[in-house]
Amino acid sequence: MSCGGKILILGYGNPLRGDDGFGCEVARRLAASVQDPRVEVRELHQLTPELADPVSQAGHVIFIDAAREGEPGEIRRAVIEPAATGSFTHHMTPATLLACSRELYGHAPAATQFTAAGSAFGYATNLSEPSAAALPDLCRQVLSLLQEL
Repeated sequence: MSCGGKILILGYGNPLRGDDGFGCEVARRLAASVQDPRVEVRELHQLTPELADPVSQAGHVIFIDAAREGEPGEIRRAVIEPAATGSFTHHMTPATLLACSRELYGHAPAATQFTAAGSAFGYATNLSEPSAAALPDLCRQVLSLLQEL
């Protein structure tokens, strides 16, 4: 990895709401497979302002979440830039978290977001078939990005 600083992976969502738990499941799998001490993997219920400090200390942040838009199981990758201004609320987007990091600590790292479109967000502890099928591919894509960094 040639990225300056550590790499922070944030997989988030609600594992009690079916496909919304996709980011958490990816985080669990990556935490079990990535052995590089420069990579920190966190499984979270949601993004909060308290994350601005660890985000500011990273050289690159990878956000992983489920999406409601798209064909079920479809994986999307996007570069995330800080929002024009931070919003100190209980629920944050990756862009507002990066803005808060910049405003509070003077640094917003490079960031990438991976999402997989879900199809079942009701009360359930398992992923739908399309989301479960997308897990290995998304993990491979994140591991590939880690090699590039």
